[in-house]
This record gives sequence, C-alpha cells and structure tokens, in this order.
Amino acid sequence: MTGSIEITVADGTDAARAVQAFPDWTTAELDRIASFGHRGQAQPGDVLITAGRRPVPAFVLRAGVLEVCAVLPGAPEGVVVARHHPGSVIAEMAVLTGQASPIEVRAQTQVAFDVLGEPEVRRLVATQADLGDKLLRALAARREVLREGLVASATRVIGDRRRLRDHVTVVLVNPIS
Repeated sequence: MTGSIEITVADGTDAARAVQAFPDWTTAELDRIASFGHRGQAQPGDVLITAGRRPVPAFVLRAGVLEVCAVLPGAPEGVVVARHHPGSVIAEMAVLTGQASPIEVRAQTQVAFDVLGEPEVRRLVATQADLGDKLLRALAARREVLREGLVASATRVIGDRRRLRDHVTVVLVNPIS
C-alpha cells in the first residue's frame, strides 16, 4: 500500500535522513498499526492536528491526501511542507512526549484514515517490537528534519518512497505550492 509523498526540507538537510523519516510501510504493517486505532474520515479543509495544541494523534492514511503545514509568522494559513497519500503514517514525536504539535495537518481532499492516540501508540511500541522500532526511528528522523528547518530555502523531494530509497530526485524550489 506504499504510496507517494512530497516533502520539503531545508537546503543542506541530509536526504537519507529525510527518506528515513518516511519509511516504506507494507500493507500488513499498516494493518497492524491501524488495528490499535479506530477509523475516521474528514472533508477537504478539515484540520486534524492544530499547531500548538495537544494531544497529538497519529494517522494511517487509507484514502485521500493530507497536507502537513508549518505555521509561520506572515503565513497564518501555513506553508505546506508535506503531502501524504494513501499508505502514509502521519505522526510526530509529540504523540509520545505530550508536547504541543509543531505542525498542522489538514485534509486536502476527502480522506479516510485510522487514528491512534498516545495510549494506542504507546501500546503498539510496547507490544510490537518490529513496528515500534520502525516507528520510533521514523519519529526521531522527523524531529531532526524539523529541527533543520523544513521551510527555509526549500528542497522538494517527489516520488514513490520505494524509489526514493534507491534514488532521490531533488529539485530546488520554494515550499510546495
């Protein structure tokens, strides 16, 4: 079920770290993760995670497109830094730390997903060593990518995640529009 993803990272960001932040997930892995949560859906424009708020859930995207936005001074609508397609796991370290979300997540299209709160993610990490380790590595890499400044002088990486692992296509552009 691995889908495509578009991400924006700061110039100088290690492309391998950016790819590690968004690993390939098999359909079986996604189903196992989803089994810890419950189904949900949203309409275009609905905000699923609000920057600066908590608690922060995690999502397994089943259908549609979710946008991840950085809310910046002078850009109250946010700057799109990632677009997730079906087969993506949308989560940040804040789901485990209880910190406020550094990003906003909103539906670009009608979406269907499985949502997991902090207790479900903790239970997954505690009981599913392989999935828990893979998720924790991705969350740590995402935090590092965020620390490097996702929206400053952006680099856009587009493509199928399986191809990204072998060959990353990097094009210098402004943040995703």
